[in-house]
Amino acid sequence: MSPIIIRFLSIVSILFFASPTQIRCLSLQPPLPNKSHSPHDIVRFQLSALKNDDMYTVFKYASPSNKAATGPWQRFGKMIRAKPYGVLVGHDRAEVLLEWKESGRESYKCLVRVWSSSYNYSISTNTPTISQRNSDGSATNLSYSRIQKEESATVSKPQNRNVCVEFYWILSKCDEREDSLFKGCWMVDGVFPR
Repeated sequence: MSPIIIRFLSIVSILFFASPTQIRCLSLQPPLPNKSHSPHDIVRFQLSALKNDDMYTVFKYASPSNKAATGPWQRFGKMIRAKPYGVLVGHDRAEVLLEWKESGRESYKCLVRVWSSSYNYSISTNTPTISQRNSDGSATNLSYSRIQKEESATVSKPQNRNVCVEFYWILSKCDEREDSLFKGCWMVDGVFPR
């Protein structure tokens, strides 16, 4: 068979067996990490994928150690959709507030502020509560215990009911011991709520 027919058949089989999320991922994928991407580019790619609920792409920019701790990508996606990261999925907008690189090391950190109207937070001094709508329209309140110190959490509720949350993105350059394919590429080691 010719290479064109083989490629056509492989695309048809992917479309036949793939889920709608996987098809969406295939159609609008940003490029793989490469040496030409700055750490800011990688953060933007992840934020764009998070806005579109594309966990496969978000996972693609995770460092090998991050992938080993949180993967495979389906498990990673479940973790991101849960607290405290769920506010990132489908967010309305995001802005990088601060960036810094450590001198002498291939490390980059930035502080990102995210606005989202997809979550309804009710904040108390010790135990935040999330109000979720059930399929019948009734509300269910879920509580969780805060692992961080109270003063370090940044969640505000502006008048327009959007939630504003800040997260730290931590990136490093991948070395050959971690992954020879992405050697010298910036990849995400972790994202942590402020």
